[in-house]
Amino acid sequence: MKKRYKEAWIILNPSSGQEAGEKLAEEIQEKVSEVAENVVLKETKKEGDATEFAKEAATQEIPYVIAVGGDGTVNEVCNGIGNFENPPHLGIVPLGTVNDWAQALGIPVEEKEAIATLTSANMQSVDLGKVNDLLFTNLLALGTVPKAINDTSIEDKTKLGPLAYLKDALSAIMENEEFHVVVKSSEGNYQGNAAAVIVLMTAQIAGISDLVSDAKLDDGQCGVLVFKKLGLKEVIDITPKLLTKKIQSSENIFYFRTKNVEISGTQVGATVDGDDYEAWPMEISILEKKLSVVVP
Repeated sequence: MKKRYKEAWIILNPSSGQEAGEKLAEEIQEKVSEVAENVVLKETKKEGDATEFAKEAATQEIPYVIAVGGDGTVNEVCNGIGNFENPPHLGIVPLGTVNDWAQALGIPVEEKEAIATLTSANMQSVDLGKVNDLLFTNLLALGTVPKAINDTSIEDKTKLGPLAYLKDALSAIMENEEFHVVVKSSEGNYQGNAAAVIVLMTAQIAGISDLVSDAKLDDGQCGVLVFKKLGLKEVIDITPKLLTKKIQSSENIFYFRTKNVEISGTQVGATVDGDDYEAWPMEISILEKKLSVVVP
């Protein structure tokens, strides 16, 4: 039987998932060989390696690239292939703590199930966000609370899993720091103090699914959430709305969907797909249906 791909590259972070990546390398290679005539394994050693490997694969017109690792590894691979006119198909074996983008795509977070998905013929078209010169898959966040979540220690994540994020978020919420922000878009504008600003490509944050009810993976838009305040009182108000998937109905939140948005004002801590980001101000746009991701 003719195989679907002439060649596939596996871009693997060996230290992801408490070094699960390295342990799974052979199994992943064997699975991918079911659909690819030639399988090449590329192991990252430092930050930026995954982007360079992915860029090399796209330049060589490799038809299938698999990212094995956490959100940072997946983001790097997308930055390597996302600017090409005809990027490779993307497979994902998520090995991070939460793996929001993979979950939004319906990719299993259980390792064996995720590996089994790599031979699927099903594809999901997805948009990519672009902030200044950096592509992102899931989330851009500004403010004390998102920064605290991002800075959660590896030790806490290992011990507590997703609860580690909640612990650090609550600590930051008690501080309730605000900053001046200017959000400009043809679909919505906000100017004033805010506790957090989140730009969402999906409806998934820190393991919480369907955060907003109208998010889609391929509609050419992102969701913009401005949290005016984020103290204990506001969290108590928002919590039931989280459970009913109606967070945007909160009076404390300004929400809209857009193709382009500019964010300026007082520069604060920011993260993009879980990594610190310092470029300022921010111009955000959407690359519509940019990638085809292999899904169950």
